[in-house]
Amino acid sequence: MKKHSILLTALLLLVSATARPANEAYKEANEKSTQMRIGHTDGNMALNLGLGGMAVIIQGAIQFPAEYMKKLTGSKITTVRLAIGSELTEQNNYIFITNDLNKPFTYKQSVEKLEKGWNDIQLDTPFDVTGEELFIGFRYCSSGTPLSLDGREDNNLANWLRLLQSDDQPDIAWQHQGGGCHNLQAIIEGDGLPQHDVEMQKLVAKRYAQTGGKAPVNVIVRNMAASDINSLEVTCTIEGQEPINYTVDQLNIASNDIAFVKVGDITFENNGIYNLDVQINKVNGVEDENTTDNSGKVENIIAKKEYTNRKVLLEHFSTMNCPNCPSAHKTIDDALLYRDDIIHVTHHAGMGTDSLTLPESEKYFFFYQGLNGGSIYAPGAMLDRTNLAPYGAENGSGGGSPAPVFFPQRESFSKLADQRLSTHALVSLNIEKEYDAASRTLKVTVAGEVPSGDVSRLKGSDYRVNIFLTEDSIQCKDYPQNGSDEGVNFYHNSTLRKMVTDVWGDAIGFENAAYRSKTYTINLPAEWVDKQMHVVAFLSNLDANNSNNCPVYNANTVRVTAKEASGIDTATCPSEKTTGVYAAGDQLYVKGEYHNARIYNTSGQCVQTIGEYKETIGIDTLPQGLYFISLETENGMQTHKFVKQ
Repeated sequence: MKKHSILLTALLLLVSATARPANEAYKEANEKSTQMRIGHTDGNMALNLGLGGMAVIIQGAIQFPAEYMKKLTGSKITTVRLAIGSELTEQNNYIFITNDLNKPFTYKQSVEKLEKGWNDIQLDTPFDVTGEELFIGFRYCSSGTPLSLDGREDNNLANWLRLLQSDDQPDIAWQHQGGGCHNLQAIIEGDGLPQHDVEMQKLVAKRYAQTGGKAPVNVIVRNMAASDINSLEVTCTIEGQEPINYTVDQLNIASNDIAFVKVGDITFENNGIYNLDVQINKVNGVEDENTTDNSGKVENIIAKKEYTNRKVLLEHFSTMNCPNCPSAHKTIDDALLYRDDIIHVTHHAGMGTDSLTLPESEKYFFFYQGLNGGSIYAPGAMLDRTNLAPYGAENGSGGGSPAPVFFPQRESFSKLADQRLSTHALVSLNIEKEYDAASRTLKVTVAGEVPSGDVSRLKGSDYRVNIFLTEDSIQCKDYPQNGSDEGVNFYHNSTLRKMVTDVWGDAIGFENAAYRSKTYTINLPAEWVDKQMHVVAFLSNLDANNSNNCPVYNANTVRVTAKEASGIDTATCPSEKTTGVYAAGDQLYVKGEYHNARIYNTSGQCVQTIGEYKETIGIDTLPQGLYFISLETENGMQTHKFVKQ
């Protein structure tokens, strides 16, 4: 495993924070806000670092250039927010604000106690913002893994760090720490704060498209102003075609939060290679106050009639016996947070067996072994049953993976997922499903086609349709997980419940470049929660002599209880419902539709699961404090923050 340059021990925690503060829930777009958050982190406590058993003084800081601070001139910093990854072994702490890290700090305030998780530290004297460059930072001393980072891309404005043996060491230089951004923010108050300003952090569009088909366009944005973002007006321009305007509404993005936003579908009219430009024009119906960070571009998108959209199949090997598997689950969950079109299946195999193990999953140990062998381990993962060693997939011991299964490392997993997402598909896959809830009878048919009409382009020899049933939110009170608080606060998601087809899939033939499976009928056992279940289907090749020649060509998924079938090329409507939450007393109120939900505390522990839609959720058993609720919706996972008073 790769080690970070300064801190050597890492512990992964998952707390998603693309959400709104409860005290600002449901503000109208035109209501002027006098408070905003600033910071670089996405709020996710993904990576905790430290020196293990050695206590060390840790100083960290984030930087705000003068160009950024000028628009906040006249306001005041009133609160500093700091996340701590593990319980501090000492309580000798302070926060600071300064213009120069190498000079005495302009403002310094002692903090009596910092708790594990997020801490809101109100300043004794609000700090005047004058438009100068600022550094906001902290100091504490501890062993363990207290330093909390968000695990995203490294940002040299947000990862200043130095380690000291004593506070009187001015010669120790500040350095940059890998692992993303410090989980450190500030709250600013004032009457002249920016109200409508969004930053496009990333344009997410695939580099291939089916000519005449629908290609999805998504953006990752941050709210850079005080008011919540409820709507965006976006223009997409394909080179040589007329611009297309979209309005994406029913959003719920609080100050400084990051969100994955589905803009809509675009169509490339002719075969060719095109550039795509995307511009955010308006926020909440008004002109963006800073247009310099509102655009994105994807160059050289290849449009061909034979291409079709791909969904990537992620198969994950994990057992309850495995103490390292919870960390791998969090690595994967973090990587999927801002990615669409990845279908997750968990095989309970790889390190012994447990009560959720299917014997068929153990036959997939074939995918650990290349032509020259290979070891079996957990956690393990494979993407589209493809050997990704050329792209950095490792076997957990520093060597390249000899077969499709690899060790899911935080440093490389996202890149491997992006590699598969950037690969075009040559065959479509659609799921036709009927479900009778009264009899718990499920009928599934899988069909698709090769748009080019040339099946030989798949380069397979034995095509197989595979159908799985998976279940989410299986509680650990009956299935305890090693390595996760003795299994008390861990939930098994994407768990394989049944292989509907043969373990290697059922053989399928093409007629006029199209295929169609038989209709499978399954009766769901009473102990399976149908509202938490998915049908997963995929088309693959089978080569019994070579695990590196069994690629998944395309995949798809649909909820068992969904009212409609799911086609891989079905359009996503940009105005689909989104969700929001607010807490009042012992009740949590949810705006919008969802299928199931989980509530996490600030340590990343799941403290409550909700298996079906409820507009009102009882939270009387939760202690007072800050929580996050993750909701599975038609638009994917949405996470919101709330405070139990």
